[in-house]
Amino acid sequence: MKSALDAYSRLMGYEDPVALCPTEKIPCEELSDPERLCRHPLVSVVMTTFNHRQWIGEALEGVLAQRTDFEYEVLVGDDASTDGTGDVCREYQRRHPDRIRFLTSDQNVYRVNGNNRRLMARARGQFLAFCEGDDYWTDPGKLQKQIDLIRKTGSVACVAFIQILRPDGCLVPCERVWGGFADLVDQRVNYYHTSTQVIHRDVFSAYPDIHAWYDSVMTSCAAGFGRVCILPEVVSCYRQTGKGIWTGFDGLARSLISLHPFLLLHYFGPDAAGNRSFCAHTCLERIMSGVKCRDAESVAFLAAHGGELLELYRLLMSEQPLMDRLRWTDLWGGSRKVRARIRAACNAKGEG
Repeated sequence: MKSALDAYSRLMGYEDPVALCPTEKIPCEELSDPERLCRHPLVSVVMTTFNHRQWIGEALEGVLAQRTDFEYEVLVGDDASTDGTGDVCREYQRRHPDRIRFLTSDQNVYRVNGNNRRLMARARGQFLAFCEGDDYWTDPGKLQKQIDLIRKTGSVACVAFIQILRPDGCLVPCERVWGGFADLVDQRVNYYHTSTQVIHRDVFSAYPDIHAWYDSVMTSCAAGFGRVCILPEVVSCYRQTGKGIWTGFDGLARSLISLHPFLLLHYFGPDAAGNRSFCAHTCLERIMSGVKCRDAESVAFLAAHGGELLELYRLLMSEQPLMDRLRWTDLWGGSRKVRARIRAACNAKGEG
């Protein structure tokens, strides 16, 4: 029997869902001053950027403003920007040689998630923190508070809250307010924005070299690896520019793309108490929700790939414990119309 990962690969047209360009072969040139760089950074801040010239300065200022009792470094990776982002980054590296390492290349490496992967591979810190070039940190005590909390609780990671800057300039406050720190013990709570996360580097070494380290994937990995604590404060701003890669995808594309890393984790990562199965279920549920709502693209996708999608669902469901299977039946079994569409799509392709 083919695995769900193989079924997904056929669905998406991936030749090999696992093979990636080795990190050491990703094009990369580093501009840094080894003689002046901090010697023993506890935290490495990973900052990916592409055509963020108008925002990268604010992102860097928020990181450089951190007040800590430990050393930290900043790795800025420019993915062959064409708007002068690299020039801004070089100037910041020249002004802050003790902190900043600037990594770039002549060619764009997005297709192999090369920008993020090459930064993480070269980071020296025991912990990794993240801030993309169009977001920014708002609290100069962010890193110190999170590291203090990690030390106090024995956690492998710490997440926090964000505020959102919308394209219309409106600043939306965080909706969730907690009175004190809490543990991320419910494995089904898996979304905390990238810019709020501080994660022990061992978490990443325990998993395969995944194509896309989304924020939800990182939180799920950390929750599966050990204790995750939550700092109940707003520490960063997520800028919705409307130009990001993720925001450029529609709902169906997001669901299909999101499913890939969770399937990789499902088959190649340590067990995480069913968290990845839940996330895979969530991604499939989004696809089916689009069909139920008569979203044209979702309906068309199901008509073209109903057989493969149904196979993927059955394979994933067959691997779940009994109680999880009962929850999963609500996804496809609860709608006769959806099942009818699937059968019709399969019959039309001679797969029924």
